[in-house]
Amino acid sequence: MQAQKSAETHDVVIIGTGAAGGMAAWNLTRQGLVNAVDKDGAKWTGPGLVPFRYGGSEHGGYSGVEIGQVRNGKIVLFGGPLTTEPTASSAITPYSGQQPAPPAGGVPSN
Repeated sequence: MQAQKSAETHDVVIIGTGAAGGMAAWNLTRQGLVNAVDKDGAKWTGPGLVPFRYGGSEHGGYSGVEIGQVRNGKIVLFGGPLTTEPTASSAITPYSGQQPAPPAGGVPSN
């Protein structure tokens, strides 16, 4: 697939949205996007180090991090992925699950 330039200028481009995201794009508002995340966000997976965290009242994106350091121009990760819940008293715990690999071309097909 080759990208094509358009003579038109757009404020937003929606790529790979699926049905729920398509409806949000039709009437693109913050609430429309939140509704799409509320409806299908819990089913989304991605190639990040930790799972996504979405729900009716939680739109936090990834549920944790992995710490790294740049050494000789490359990122060196250490300590393993960590997750937490979005509350002040939540424990930080190691994540040992498997995340899906990224698509071969880097962009999801659906």
